[in-house]
Amino acid sequence: LALTTVVLLLAWRAPIDEAARIQVRDDLARAATVFAVARALGSGLSVVQSANVDAKLFGTGVGFSPGQALRPVQEFVDRFAALMLAASVAFGIQLLLLEIGAHWFVSALLSVGMLAAVVALWRTGSRPIRILQALVVLLLMVRFAVPMSVAANGVVYRAVMAPEYNAAIASLETSPALPGPVAGADQGLTARAKAWLQRISDVPDAIEVLLKSASDWADRMIRLTALFVVQTIVLPLGFFWIFW
Repeated sequence: LALTTVVLLLAWRAPIDEAARIQVRDDLARAATVFAVARALGSGLSVVQSANVDAKLFGTGVGFSPGQALRPVQEFVDRFAALMLAASVAFGIQLLLLEIGAHWFVSALLSVGMLAAVVALWRTGSRPIRILQALVVLLLMVRFAVPMSVAANGVVYRAVMAPEYNAAIASLETSPALPGPVAGADQGLTARAKAWLQRISDVPDAIEVLLKSASDWADRMIRLTALFVVQTIVLPLGFFWIFW
């Protein structure tokens, strides 16, 4: 009876719900920021690839696009952007599950189920029937598993992952391929990329700079991918299993 009272108080009061919402919104904002940076990098690379260089060959003018050497890099960046979009969707799903679990109807069902389990326990002197027990466990998972998982995920992120994320995103935001600031810009990505390209006096030199920095992008993007995979898949599944 004491355990039931504590659980029902937490179900209806739930001080962890708001903290979990704030944590998921922060996670979603980080994933969206990385996605925007990746799209900006891809836009800059696309513009460089489309740049033509005129040359004389056997007395005739020939145009060619040396930026096509950057195509593998752009494909890698595009795949990374798709992964960051998937991470943003995963955090959005977590936020939706939080709202479902925090609904008063779930708390009401949990209250009825736990009180029925207590009555059955008192009347029979043994555990409640299997169907009732399974229902209570399911409702406990729906009500508490997501907010507790999100809260624990946030603790792990702040303790271990935050420095890695800050270093990686700072490195990508200062990349020579990034056409201007991402946040708060009124222009579209393509317009900023074109304006950035107009400031380049030597396209081959720009391509060389981008190729040299591509290895650093790959390292940062792989680290960010691993970080978000752990946050959206590994840790939630692990915490769900522990709660179960």
